[in-house]
Amino acid sequence: MKEKISCDLRTYDEHIQNEFSFKNKFIPDEKLFNLIKVITSLCPKLIMSGRLSLYVMDLIDIDFEKRKPDLDFSLTEPLDEYELDQIISLLELEKLNGDYDTPIEETLYDETPKTSDLLKQDLIRLFDKKNNVFIDIFNTQYQNDFSIKHENLYPVNFGVYEKNNTTPNHHWPTIESKLIPHIIYCQHPSVTISHKIKYAFYTNYAKKKKHYEDVVDLMVKHYTHVHKRLTILNTKKKDFIKMIEISQKKDLVTLQNEINSYAYELNRRNGL
Repeated sequence: MKEKISCDLRTYDEHIQNEFSFKNKFIPDEKLFNLIKVITSLCPKLIMSGRLSLYVMDLIDIDFEKRKPDLDFSLTEPLDEYELDQIISLLELEKLNGDYDTPIEETLYDETPKTSDLLKQDLIRLFDKKNNVFIDIFNTQYQNDFSIKHENLYPVNFGVYEKNNTTPNHHWPTIESKLIPHIIYCQHPSVTISHKIKYAFYTNYAKKKKHYEDVVDLMVKHYTHVHKRLTILNTKKKDFIKMIEISQKKDLVTLQNEINSYAYELNRRNGL
């Protein structure tokens, strides 16, 4: 029986990961940058969503001095108690209650809830007090799967150059430097945009203005840039899917050579 070929870029070697991923847009808040890498390493089921995911895919700009975005995640599959306990305990996160309108002082539980109770909520709200970051995990979105038929995930490379790893958030390669990949998946922008449109028209929603402004930026002011950028992202995704389709027709003994040949040809074509 032929072994199933993985559609998860993270399962391939460094060369393939670097070739078929997208460099993350520079995040000036290094603590936030490192938090994203740590939490997704602890739990690979977490998929970046929300405004910050649009930023790292270079679809929008964020003024981090004026507006610190929440760290939003969706999931590829449900979390279990061990995974959520590990995230909370290792990162020393506080558990929050209430919705987006609830003031921070009212969101702390009077008593520490069981993890099993948190997992029953549609939205798991956490707070990183050290870095002053809200972490929201949308606990009902499981349509993010690794499949040729679904192009709903974008692999963003948060990797570092081995020669420059003292400044991990910068991508300044030298001739001899090598990019050590760190792949984090982002949800398809259409999901985030659709949620922003919904929140922008909620009558009694306290933060509807910011979502309205984001929708105007994405769909009006910067529509051309967003369209061009998505075209670039989708082209690279299609290249990766084509590679997988080629692989499925080959015997597994020659699979790696076929994948490498295709990736090197793309590099040559792009003058890299």
